[in-house]
Amino acid sequence: MDIAADERFKTRDARRQNYTALDDALAPTFRTRTRSDWLQLLEAHDVPVAPLQDIAQALADPQVSHLHLMEEVEHPVAGKMKFVGPPVRYSNFAEEPSLPPPLLGEHTAAVLRELGYRDKAIEELRSQRVI
Repeated sequence: MDIAADERFKTRDARRQNYTALDDALAPTFRTRTRSDWLQLLEAHDVPVAPLQDIAQALADPQVSHLHLMEEVEHPVAGKMKFVGPPVRYSNFAEEPSLPPPLLGEHTAAVLRELGYRDKAIEELRSQRVI
């Protein structure tokens, strides 16, 4: 099969629409080598490439450590959480400490106030179990 000549894959939109067929066509070839082998081969041919990492791999990446990108916060339910922080830092801006992800509904009232709702209206929504 000549994938380059296949109309289903000629444009980015066509590849998106036919992703499953493209994946099915390419997967057998990609299974012939390891991820590391493919990265080396593509880099050797000047193809911009980087591995896709899951959270654990990203946290273990030496660059994350070297650049001090690892952040840790205490979540009220989940306990200690580690994540990769923002990759860009500006010298003239004070860094705010990262916060844990909010609990469900934790910021609902504040958001509604910003939208112009008054406390009485928010309480009414809460009593009606809308929020």
